[in-house]
Amino acid sequence: MVVGSGADTAAPLVDLKTGRQFLPVEWHLSIGTFAYDEVIAPSPAGRRMACSYDDGEAQGTVVVVKAGAKP
Repeated sequence: MVVGSGADTAAPLVDLKTGRQFLPVEWHLSIGTFAYDEVIAPSPAGRRMACSYDDGEAQGTVVVVKAGAKP
């Protein structure tokens, strides 16, 4: 899926095709030789899904849950 996002790492990621929203729980990225890891606290509840992430500059993994998901 292709998502839209902004600079706020806790903001929802939006599937551009369906409009579904996903909340990030963890970011594990590399930007050149720089590593970036963040765990969002408090973490949103729900089933976690690991997704690859590549915005043309940063690459890695983002763990998300569906927005509005039940624990």
